[in-house]
Amino acid sequence: MKTESGTMTSSQDPGLGHENHQLALLLPPSDDLYKGMLTYSASQNIQLVVLHGPLAEGEDMGQPIWTPDGETKFALTLVDPQNKAGSWMFAGNALAVHAMNSDPFTVSYSTHYAKVSNNSGMSGTCYCADDCSCDADGMCTCSGEPGACMCGPNCTCGTDGQCQCSSGCSCDIDGNCTCPSNADGMCMCGSDCNCGTDMHGSDGTCSMCGQMSHGTSTGHSMTAVSGTMTSSQDPGLGHENHQLAVLLPPRDNEHSGLLTYSASQNIQLVVLHGPLAEGEDMGQPIWTPDGETKFALTLVDPQNKAGSWMFAGNALAVHAMNSDPFTVSYSMVTMDSSGTMKDGTCQCSSDCNCSEDGVCNCAGVDGPCMCGSHCNCGQ
Repeated sequence: MKTESGTMTSSQDPGLGHENHQLALLLPPSDDLYKGMLTYSASQNIQLVVLHGPLAEGEDMGQPIWTPDGETKFALTLVDPQNKAGSWMFAGNALAVHAMNSDPFTVSYSTHYAKVSNNSGMSGTCYCADDCSCDADGMCTCSGEPGACMCGPNCTCGTDGQCQCSSGCSCDIDGNCTCPSNADGMCMCGSDCNCGTDMHGSDGTCSMCGQMSHGTSTGHSMTAVSGTMTSSQDPGLGHENHQLAVLLPPRDNEHSGLLTYSASQNIQLVVLHGPLAEGEDMGQPIWTPDGETKFALTLVDPQNKAGSWMFAGNALAVHAMNSDPFTVSYSMVTMDSSGTMKDGTCQCSSDCNCSEDGVCNCAGVDGPCMCGSHCNCGQ
């Protein structure tokens, strides 16, 4: 993961049709997908912008478009939080802050992000607090809020209560890891281990860890996907007059990740859970293609054409409550994981504070750290 912060003054938006608008480009267009979190403070109310693309010929079919020259076209996700300051999770090929007027603005920002190649995966070993999911870039997501986890690519975490080091690092009998400056991993301590401060960040120090279970490590992968789709008739019974674009088809293992989208009309976001066992359909919304195979239905109506959404379930789709086909462009980063760690060692990423209850506080947002009930966590 990379962290960038700074202060910028906007300039005239170079997009056609945006000549009277202002733009501050935080992450420039890239063939890879950016995935991360932005926290910002501006001198006036702003809009948040993600670009998807460039689009292939014929993919601009009604969704909002941004183009500098009429030839190179990007799908445009423009979200208006109606504020000067806030935080936003995003995925896409570029990130900017925008204003709908010609007055230059100033924005100070911090962004924590990863670049992931389209349709490629990253892997590593991950530890997360209970009910949280961890991606390969060291980001935990708990109830839709991000926080730090302790492993990225090429990091190996011990499960036997002993300090284990990632490749290129050495571990001494006192439980300290020594890592060269170019190493990309950190140590994880078990019970009765003391971990040195090297490679741990200002508050990522493990100290005085009591006797406790440290759980097991999990394998996982992260995949970036972007594209443009046109919807078709929803095949669900009772949805014959609706439209559906299936982004992730049903499967036995759960999908989870972050979706940023831009559509040609207001849409609803859909996740399916299941298939349900016989007798499990007991009043919750149901989606079924045939009356036999039944899924529990999460249908969220953000009442917009563009935005970002954290999701988890057995299928992901975009939906419209009418029979008019729509086009949706999207960027999505998904994680696969075999499970999460329920207890662990006190470790927080830099600039985060960790409590004895296993919660990191990062930039005012709670997320998981590696503390269990018997850990003392450094500041």
